[in-house]
Amino acid sequence: MPIVAELRAEQAVLDELVAGLAPDQWLLSTPAPGWDVRDSVSHLAAIDELALECVEGRHEAAFARAGAAESPEAFGEALIEPGRSRSPEEVLAWWRAARERLSDALLALDPADRVVWGAGPMAARSFATARIMECWAHGLDCFAAVEVEPAETDRLRHVCHLAYRALPYAFRVAGRPMPAPLEELRIDVEPPGGGEPWGYGPEDAPQRITGSAGSGPGWPCSACRRRRPVPWRRRGRWPSRRSRWPGPSSDRVRGSQRGSDDDAPVVRIGVQPHRRGRSACGGAAARRRGCALGRLARRGPR
Repeated sequence: MPIVAELRAEQAVLDELVAGLAPDQWLLSTPAPGWDVRDSVSHLAAIDELALECVEGRHEAAFARAGAAESPEAFGEALIEPGRSRSPEEVLAWWRAARERLSDALLALDPADRVVWGAGPMAARSFATARIMECWAHGLDCFAAVEVEPAETDRLRHVCHLAYRALPYAFRVAGRPMPAPLEELRIDVEPPGGGEPWGYGPEDAPQRITGSAGSGPGWPCSACRRRRPVPWRRRGRWPSRRSRWPGPSSDRVRGSQRGSDDDAPVVRIGVQPHRRGRSACGGAAARRRGCALGRLARRGPR
């Protein structure tokens, strides 16, 4: 699958960062409560190993271990515990080996093959996309810990796509109603380097949101990371003053003003200042809930 090359490219970005860190920098705290850089990389290694089990059809064993844990949080902590007794070099070698085995297994799949994971079976291509999103999300924590600005690439389009597709699931998990059917929403995202916007949803949808894909204030962070407020332009009722857009946790529309081009209201769809450990997509950065494996723990064996 071509997307595996993009997954490897995203992993290489984080690899380059952490490989150059001093041992004490691996112990710097990240925005995830109780986690340092080493924990973040350990988490990626452990999740890649579990993902490989699912790709190889051994998902029942993964679900059984997750279901046997006291809670998703306990399962998530158990996954990273081996890394806490390892040196940075050993943790990095662990992640490299785990992700390489996973990539090789993904390359053998057809994009339409089904992989059982978390919320249920998903296409292999979507499964690989989820791995990109998770590496990117945890990578942002590592970049933040060492105060290095992350590079913004067109790979963010995969994060945007998955964030859009995951909205119904996110609202369902949060126990909140969708403000409108997803088919009524169109999102146009400006790529980091400019150019033709990335579009998600029907072109003739009555609700439309446009904005940036920048990893600081853009749509990916808004939907997956709940970071600082984001200026977005909308038409229609999708983000109204009472909407829960772009994630299901709270009212985040903070006022409006008239636009200069078509008089569409410009709303500031903010997010709680890095609401740590939570993910609007139910898996990108849900640290204390066991991240993606929190869903496995809640689901239990099939």
